[in-house]
Amino acid sequence: MKIIFLDVDGVLNNAETHRSKEHHQTWPDWGYVGLDRRLVKRLNTLVEATDAKIVLSSTWRLHHTPDEMRERLVSAGMDPAIKILDRTPYLGREPRHREIEEWLKGREKSLGVKAYVIIDDDSDAEIKGHFVHTAHDAGLTDEDVTEAIKILGPKD
Repeated sequence: MKIIFLDVDGVLNNAETHRSKEHHQTWPDWGYVGLDRRLVKRLNTLVEATDAKIVLSSTWRLHHTPDEMRERLVSAGMDPAIKILDRTPYLGREPRHREIEEWLKGREKSLGVKAYVIIDDDSDAEIKGHFVHTAHDAGLTDEDVTEAIKILGPKD
């Protein structure tokens, strides 16, 4: 199994998302939150190329279940066939890479995780050799998708 540890802010949205009515969605239960359809399509490309499963590492996981996040992502253009496998645990003030390591510790062998990539705009998520650092003002670029495919390897 291949895993994408997915952040949302700065990955599936960017500064333009927050300014543009064309790309954002507003959810009254959690204020103003945006997803950029163009960036979500790039996520589709990555999942299609690698057959990876998604684990939420974003702070959005604290407000939404994986099923709720999947519904929101599908409404923003994510392929409905894509499933969100899980979310990382919340470890308080620990850096995000520790939450990812904790998730892997409990599941890497049992799920047969062969490869994983962390896609995040915050460097506190970095685990060397597994990290794609997006720019907050750009979000997920084609170059980021290419880099993530190199880390995960193509679909078997």
